[in-house]
Amino acid sequence: MAYGASNRDRSCLEYYPGKQVLLLFGGLDFGNKTYFGDLWIYSISQNRWDQEVQPTVIGPRIDHACAIDPESGSFFVHGGSYSFTYYSDLVKYNIETKKWSLVDPGNSLVLLNSHKMVFSQQLSSLFVFMGYNHAPQIQSYVSDIYRFNFRNVSYGWSLYAVQGLGPPSRGLFTMGYNPITGEYYILNGDGPMNSGITSMNIAY
Repeated sequence: MAYGASNRDRSCLEYYPGKQVLLLFGGLDFGNKTYFGDLWIYSISQNRWDQEVQPTVIGPRIDHACAIDPESGSFFVHGGSYSFTYYSDLVKYNIETKKWSLVDPGNSLVLLNSHKMVFSQQLSSLFVFMGYNHAPQIQSYVSDIYRFNFRNVSYGWSLYAVQGLGPPSRGLFTMGYNPITGEYYILNGDGPMNSGITSMNIAY
């Protein structure tokens, strides 16, 4: 096994299609209460970890969401928390140029952690799913889906309307996404009525 990133929990790990690499960001070492804000890339073919450029636009965090746009080589990080500070910012790391940039400072409606995020190439959009919303007027697990449309970035995040009855509110869940069909699958999690598996579709 290759040595590199230290032991951690509550980080995010994303697979980069076509590159045979995994990207790992953030997390927490519960043993010594260390929060991480580092980015690592693991080469599957070479069985090797490499640490990437340390971000300056965001700090250490846990329970954040990540996604990859394989066409542009962009790795996105959204939200999360550090101790009892909660975030709604959206940043990206360009894997080819090795540069971090702030995409959106966020707003109080999307103050999420324990959520998930995917990138839809067909819609040129990021979608954020559920989680715990720490906005003062909410303070609970939500079933909301938010969209960030890169065709109109000035608009920022917007609540995404889905057809039919969606899965119940939850956080800390497992999710799989099929970018070809637009289907995503949600399994279990923390929150009311959270058992079983649910599938939905992001309409193109």
